[in-house]
Amino acid sequence: MKFTESYRKLRSRLLEGPGVTARELRQRVCAYAESLAEKPEADNPFEGPLAKWVEKVARYAYKTLPGEVEAMKQNGQSEDEIFELTIAAAIGAASGRYERALLSIKKGYAE
Repeated sequence: MKFTESYRKLRSRLLEGPGVTARELRQRVCAYAESLAEKPEADNPFEGPLAKWVEKVARYAYKTLPGEVEAMKQNGQSEDEIFELTIAAAIGAASGRYERALLSIKKGYAE
């Protein structure tokens, strides 16, 4: 199975399949994280610890801290919800960067 096919299946399951979080929330998290590749100044549509978490995973995943996970738990999110939203943000960020890279390659070939 090719990478792109595997990726499409993963993304589809994440955004369209069943989960502990609402499908619409996973889709919004993914879309926001994806948009940051093109519009780094995009307004964060989320609030509280979730807003901080999605932003950090999308921009600086390597800087996430256990205390931030704890803040989300204290805000009412379960570990399963945090996991799903983390994956949604990571997939969105990766998708946005991938699309920007492809666009840069296309522009390079056109010149």
